[in-house]
Amino acid sequence: MVFGLAMSWGIPATASPVQRDPSNFVLANGSGSDFQIESPSTGKVIKDLGTIAGYTDNGLAYSPDGQDVYLTVVEPMSLEIERIDVANGRRAFVADGEEPSISPNGRFLAYGAGPEGSQQLFVRDLSSGAVRSINLRKLLGGQTDLLTASITWLGNGSELVVLPGGVGNDLMGNPIPAPVPGSCSAVPASSTCLIVVKARTGHALTATRVVLHSLRSGYGPIGASGPNLFMAAFHGGHTDMYEAQVTRRRASAIHLFSMPAVLPVAFDARGTKLFYLVGHSPVGLWLADVTPHGLDNARMLNANVALAGLAW
Repeated sequence: MVFGLAMSWGIPATASPVQRDPSNFVLANGSGSDFQIESPSTGKVIKDLGTIAGYTDNGLAYSPDGQDVYLTVVEPMSLEIERIDVANGRRAFVADGEEPSISPNGRFLAYGAGPEGSQQLFVRDLSSGAVRSINLRKLLGGQTDLLTASITWLGNGSELVVLPGGVGNDLMGNPIPAPVPGSCSAVPASSTCLIVVKARTGHALTATRVVLHSLRSGYGPIGASGPNLFMAAFHGGHTDMYEAQVTRRRASAIHLFSMPAVLPVAFDARGTKLFYLVGHSPVGLWLADVTPHGLDNARMLNANVALAGLAW
């Protein structure tokens, strides 16, 4: 989902040291288009990374070791993934694409790209630069893509779960393609379609469509906890929390609890904590533990945030 744009770029002339704590998170504050590394325990800024021209929240990722931030920026003819070195603020091109997602060991970067509606998934080895890809067109169908998808690594580091993005083709005034049998576009709105991608090291990528029947996804993030997924589905006035068991052939979900009047933003890497927004003008950024019965130890980190993106 696109939260907003950051329209200018600036890095402090002198890069200050940063506490490379993997428990910190990165936040793009839309009020000043400012990227900051912050502490989840205090909400205080650990490092200000400056602002970035063309930033759009078609994906934001923070490496497990806390050394790099991956983000999506708009260029004249494409979307590009760039890397920011947290220690010195240097910015580097990584690939054409969007929705970057880093594996639990920090070795692989997954992202969506492709010339026809961003329906290819790429996995890049960040050490060697080797890239594997798979075309998900037949599984996505013509009405879904990876442009605003959620791409999440499972805890085993060898599988990804893709929650496809919404319809992108009709935004240009083009006719919406008919649903493709066997694809996510053929799944009714009352259910959720996921694509499970096998990404074992040294093997070609393979993918399978699975359906969570009678679970309407709405808008919301997904986060991994071992082989399971925690899913937060926002439906206008309330949010439902689910725990899903996903394999390459089937998926099932258990409804945990519902929450009123909050907008879920992001899970931590283990799927045990949730960032969410509360209120209007001002909007507060909150963090809480996810339990089977509700959110626990809820605390407000920022009383007035203009969120343009967040990754942990």
